[in-house]
Amino acid sequence: FALAHYTKGSLLYNNDMNYSAVEEYIKCYDIAKNGNDKRLLIIVLTFIADVKAVYGQEDEAILLQQKTLNYLKTYQSSIDDYESIYLLWVEQMSRSFLFSKELDSAAKYIDIGISIAQKNNEESEIRNFRRQQAKLNYYLGNFQVAKDNLIKYFEIRKLL
Repeated sequence: FALAHYTKGSLLYNNDMNYSAVEEYIKCYDIAKNGNDKRLLIIVLTFIADVKAVYGQEDEAILLQQKTLNYLKTYQSSIDDYESIYLLWVEQMSRSFLFSKELDSAAKYIDIGISIAQKNNEESEIRNFRRQQAKLNYYLGNFQVAKDNLIKYFEIRKLL
């Protein structure tokens, strides 16, 4: 049942129905916790933190992400796809720092994410981190660098 609540939460999240998504994620969390599903717990906590960041609770999001990382590291050996889950966590952590405008920290996690994604040859993840890198450069006032990255990695010349 936990996976059903997670799936419903994800569908709601992807359709910008974040309050309802969080309700489903919390239901998922409760069931996964009782079922000792550490992997799903980490994923759902990461997404709850992301929703917090999106809606202006960046400090709470960062704190929740840090607690989630501690949990992830504690149970690393029992999570088969640890590196993939860790990469998801890095992506969401960098987003939280971008939302809070803690740009040095965002840059750190973006660089970590790009490095891991390149090592694992995960093109979609590389693109996600490049998009965040462009946003970071924009926030830093490096507008031309942001634009150049968007053109280079996303082929959007016609839009710019």
